[in-house]
Amino acid sequence: KFEYPSAPEWRLLQDRRVKANVDANWGRDCSGNDKMIKMAAKWQKSDEQRRQENMEELQEQQHSDDVNSQEEESERPEKTNIYSACLRDRRQGLTETRVCKKALDQRSLLRQLDIDIEYRNLPTWLKEMSSSLKKYAYYTFFDRLTVEDVDVHNEANRIRMRCTINKDQKEMNVTMETPEEN
Repeated sequence: KFEYPSAPEWRLLQDRRVKANVDANWGRDCSGNDKMIKMAAKWQKSDEQRRQENMEELQEQQHSDDVNSQEEESERPEKTNIYSACLRDRRQGLTETRVCKKALDQRSLLRQLDIDIEYRNLPTWLKEMSSSLKKYAYYTFFDRLTVEDVDVHNEANRIRMRCTINKDQKEMNVTMETPEEN
């Protein structure tokens, strides 16, 4: 099951979420009482991204108030960014400009993925595969890895993961909680 906003508002500030849910049951009666895996994923804006956009909105609003309070706009050099340029274009009735497309692309980017996995009685081959993937990730990223495995009291049969991409889209921070470690 995938969920995405069906009627998006074409505003400059886009605040959307995309959700995906997977429920798999197998075993004697496929009811989920015996063997199951349930995954919920949600793509959304990161906290850093929201703070940055709020600051830009406040700066734009402050700049707009300053310009309106002056008698002549030409006396002050205009400081613009792509968001203010797009807002200016929209006020003039131009909605499909290159600047607006770039602003919408930046504001619509979802840089955070939250995954929640619940499982029960997984088959051995799936446990082995997930163990191998975990070992591979630990081996590959050992120099940038922190594992807390002492006095961990996370929920049994549940894995939570958060992946956040930085502003330049060059690095990703991944945090994961399993029943045994953080």
